[in-house]
Amino acid sequence: FCFFFFLHKTNLVLPKFTVDRQTLKCVKRFTFLGVTFDMKLNLTEHVDNTTSKTKQNMKVIKMLSNTTYGSDRKTLLKLHDALITSINTYGAIALNNMTKEQDKKLNTVHIKCLKYAIGAFITSPNKSVEVEAGVIPMKHQRQLQRAKYACKVLTNTKHPLYENLKDNSKDHKYSQRTKPPITYSMRQDLRNLNIDNDTKINKTQLTHLPPWTRTKHKYDISLTRFDKNNTPDEVFKVEFNKKINKLKQDMYEPYYTDGSKTDDGYGCAV
Repeated sequence: FCFFFFLHKTNLVLPKFTVDRQTLKCVKRFTFLGVTFDMKLNLTEHVDNTTSKTKQNMKVIKMLSNTTYGSDRKTLLKLHDALITSINTYGAIALNNMTKEQDKKLNTVHIKCLKYAIGAFITSPNKSVEVEAGVIPMKHQRQLQRAKYACKVLTNTKHPLYENLKDNSKDHKYSQRTKPPITYSMRQDLRNLNIDNDTKINKTQLTHLPPWTRTKHKYDISLTRFDKNNTPDEVFKVEFNKKINKLKQDMYEPYYTDGSKTDDGYGCAV
């Protein structure tokens, strides 16, 4: 067992804790669910670990980007998403207070891999590379993850962060801080997406009926007995209308899905 403190002060005497007469050890850093925290919450250790992992994965993309025997552009971009983006954006909610230097450190490997994937020059501008590859910048991807998490919090009034996320009374103070609380950043992300934190977001309700207890659907494929290439359209219309009229007599209600065709046009869902 061990315990961990978040401290901003130096030369502070830490208290001692015991469990079952065993003294707990105080550690300077701790990894929880893949995110490494240190006592000052400056995320230096986590950024270094993440950069080390992505640099190792970058070798795979660099090797496969060879013009002689390498893979195609589409496959390389998929590898970039799997090997680089997934690691850089992991735990984006906890990476709220990254410095510009730390963000640049993660972004350097990200841009290098994109240049390998699309065959760009080393001197190509970073923004042009991301546009050419069709990739959202890492900063905005992390903001989008935080916004999604904020929407999830707003759907559950019993969530521990719900009240803090709704309370914006101290935003004028947090806006002047270099390291504001995570809930302030989440509110800012929602505002950037034109979503007010007072907006009511409905939670998706799953059915309580198990799938195996539902009534089995019946399908009528009798019209397949006609050869489409050799059968006039009028024959299909007549046979189809016969079946529809019979179903209406049996008190069935017809519904038409996306792609349904009439004399006036086609159905299309957007």
